[in-house]
Amino acid sequence: MEGKRAQNGRLLVMYYRPCHDHCRYRSPLELMPWSTGLTDLIVCTVRLNVGGVVTLNSALPGAPGLASVWDGLQELRGRGVRVLAMVGGRRSFARLDHGFRTIYPPLEAFLRNYGLDGIELRVPEPLTAGIAERLIDRLRADFGSGFVISFAPRVSEIGGDGPLGSFYDRLYWSRGDEVDRFHVQTDRGGDEEGGGAAASAEFERIVARHVIPPKKLVLAASSLSPSVDVAELLRRHPVAGVAGWGQADAPTGVTDGPSRSAAETGRAPGLSVCYVDWT
Repeated sequence: MEGKRAQNGRLLVMYYRPCHDHCRYRSPLELMPWSTGLTDLIVCTVRLNVGGVVTLNSALPGAPGLASVWDGLQELRGRGVRVLAMVGGRRSFARLDHGFRTIYPPLEAFLRNYGLDGIELRVPEPLTAGIAERLIDRLRADFGSGFVISFAPRVSEIGGDGPLGSFYDRLYWSRGDEVDRFHVQTDRGGDEEGGGAAASAEFERIVARHVIPPKKLVLAASSLSPSVDVAELLRRHPVAGVAGWGQADAPTGVTDGPSRSAAETGRAPGLSVCYVDWT
């Protein structure tokens, strides 16, 4: 299922949000740092709306302002970067759960029409494993083994606790061979007790549970969690790779933020990392 990886065999993933609420759409070609050896770009966020209407955030995919976005993404694909769509938010999965026959076909058409290489599923609410299994099975049947399927659980959700803990356990036991990776969102934010340090400890606990193997885990971090020691976690565990966030609502420019984590990660075994961070 997996294809391109960085020279060291790990994935380097970037999340890309074309626009926030009040800014112009910007092509990923304006934003992405090409010296990084990027392997995957994930476009955020595709929403499944009432009646099966698919939107990219609040815009229809065919909106004129998005033309440069889709053109840029296709150019990236020509350079060997996989382009995935993150699906989630606004009761998207609740609608899929209650109306699969209505909601799935427009999603399939969207993925096919825009030539996307995979999908990332961000499940923000309790969901029956059965509907997730059905979705995975349909995606595999419709797009084949080369199509990337990933999930984006928060670090606290994939450790077996909370309303989504048993969901991810069952999902891996039943469809683990069909899920390429889990992009573990290590951000906890400054308001949560322990912040990034607690997230690091939770990630260690995930590995120690021996449910999902490290080779299927991608560490996703941003400037919200600078105390997550990405480099140390990479040294300790053979994880699949790392992910960072790009933003499109601030002046053009590339930084090494989260600067400390990115710089240290770049010294992890063979991995060169640069995060785009304009927050």
